Amino acid sequence: MRCVVFCGGSGSSNIISSEDVMIFEEVMFLVPVSDDGGSSGSLSSSLGIPAVGDMRARICRLAQPSQRLELYRKRLCIDAALAKLEFDNFLQSLPESETFLMARLAHFISLVSELSFSFANGSIGNFAIASLYFEHKSLSKASEMICRELGIPPSVTVCSLIDFCPHPLRVAVELDNGDVIRGQNEVSHPSTQIQVDKSFQEPLPSPIKALHVGCDGASPNMAALTKIANAALVLYSCGSLFTSIIAQLVLPQVGSAISKSNAIKVLLLNNQPVWPLRNVSQPDRTERRLASQQPTLSCQWLG
Repeated sequence: MRCVVFCGGSGSSNIISSEDVMIFEEVMFLVPVSDDGGSSGSLSSSLGIPAVGDMRARICRLAQPSQRLELYRKRLCIDAALAKLEFDNFLQSLPESETFLMARLAHFISLVSELSFSFANGSIGNFAIASLYFEHKSLSKASEMICRELGIPPSVTVCSLIDFCPHPLRVAVELDNGDVIRGQNEVSHPSTQIQVDKSFQEPLPSPIKALHVGCDGASPNMAALTKIANAALVLYSCGSLFTSIIAQLVLPQVGSAISKSNAIKVLLLNNQPVWPLRNVSQPDRTERRLASQQPTLSCQWLG
């Protein structure tokens, strides 16, 4: 069976592991690249590239445990000065066999050398993907090379529906009351910190009326669109409905590819409210009632 999975961010990290993919003839994981919060957002803003954090997280989840995987999963400390020192020590201590990662990190250093870039809470895997993206001008190529380096089989693909964009992709939502909120982080987990607390859920003042993704000048991933049209199963994973799932569906040509597909479509529901749903400041809005909105709301937005 050919399967396509629209991934949420951290919300879908435990959906379909390295063992689970073996049941599929072919599986493609589509990840959002519009995160503007935390270290992933900082990297995206500094280099002017799509956010690669969710891509790195999904790749690492699919890889078999190994010493090499732990290198790509390495995250630096939160203190900016100590993080740079930790990165330098990490680079110097890499085994001689890790020539691929060593080259990627050396290239990354050249990319940020003239920038006021902070290594705080930075991810080694994110740095490697960013380097490959600059070299090949393709998120799918960057992901493919990391996947092969970590031993993920060719039948498993991790990519974005946008293959190249000359600037960071950013989400904006329009609310029923006319307000506009810009940035995925502001919509889902408002924070100015480099380490985002995703348990923080401040209610929006009004329900979301429309969602937009700024992707002018972007190149769609045509191979991914073809796989959607030819899939036997399309899985909408759990996670943030608006900023993770719908933010991918509104991208150019995606709706057309889905409508052409005869695939079975499956929506995985969260075991807690999809954030943000409604104005939960009203005292009669219990979590159970909020969670009950998800199927109706999801069907409305997914068409």
